[in-house]
This record gives sequence, C-alpha cells and structure tokens, in this order.
Amino acid sequence: MYAVIRTGGKQYKVKAGDLIKVDLMEKSQGDEFDMEQVLFVSGKTSHVGEPTVSKAKVTVVLTKQG
Repeated sequence: MYAVIRTGGKQYKVKAGDLIKVDLMEKSQGDEFDMEQVLFVSGKTSHVGEPTVSKAKVTVVLTKQG
C-alpha cells in the first residue's frame, strides 16, 4: 500500500516506514501530525482524489529539520 501526498507544492509517493525530505515545516522535531493532502491511495483498491481523497490522511513524525 502506498499514497501520494502533497506538501510545499510538491508531490511525494510514500509508504509505511519511508523517510522523505520535504520543504521546511512549522513543526517541532518529534511532532506527530496528519497530512491530509492525500491525492492517491493504492491498496486492495485504489482511490484517486478529486482533488484529494475524502477522509484519507497520512500520519507522519518530523524526525529532523535542516
């Protein structure tokens, strides 16, 4: 299963356990929060957003800022 999310005007393909580098966020290191700009979800069935997938979210943890 994977999802495509949008943050900072860019799109990222993510799955559980991925580490990705995104533009600066106004969060603190260690914060856990939801990304709700989910454009696509793939799994047993796929869901394409119009423009986002309704009620979909990706929970992330900010591990490092630089």
